[in-house]
Amino acid sequence: MVVGVLAAAGLYLFGAWWRGQVAVVTGRQWERHIYLEERRHVEEWETCSRLQAGVTVVERKALTTTRRVPDGQTCTSVKGISTCRTRYRDVTETEARCFYVGDVWKQGRALRAGGSGDEPPAWPEVNLKEGDCLGCERERYRDERYAVQVDWGGNSTECVAADRSQWETQSVGHQVSLRSQSPFSRLVDCDALWREH
Repeated sequence: MVVGVLAAAGLYLFGAWWRGQVAVVTGRQWERHIYLEERRHVEEWETCSRLQAGVTVVERKALTTTRRVPDGQTCTSVKGISTCRTRYRDVTETEARCFYVGDVWKQGRALRAGGSGDEPPAWPEVNLKEGDCLGCERERYRDERYAVQVDWGGNSTECVAADRSQWETQSVGHQVSLRSQSPFSRLVDCDALWREH
């Protein structure tokens, strides 16, 4: 009797999960970053192969490190029960390190812009001191992130879009049938949100 009740409850939960629930897009957010580099005078150690042009190498040395890497398994069997353990071996690596002096490009400021709702995404304003002088800046790279907030079944989840065009397919108030990642999960299957379009 108890087994039958549990089985019926399990089937009901699985059926409800499979059908999904109505989810509502309740918010939209975007962020854009521009990462800058700054020209600085430095005196420091660095891997020799990563040195920038124009620096002076003062000292060079070999740095030897040892790390453990997996190397197969060792298995034993006692009374028909096998147990295996990962076997490791030591690997020695040598890296050339240089102490150098010079003017180089180093990680600098990060500029951020963000918004929500129907506000159109825009890049942050960039005011650079351009050139090759100490304190001068240049753009290193940009990234952007677009997400929507989805409320479903008393839960709230952030779904991150692959790009702006995918994000723009969703508007606040839009409804879609979504499933959680498993019958017992509170995390929604965001891929279904994007697959709808």
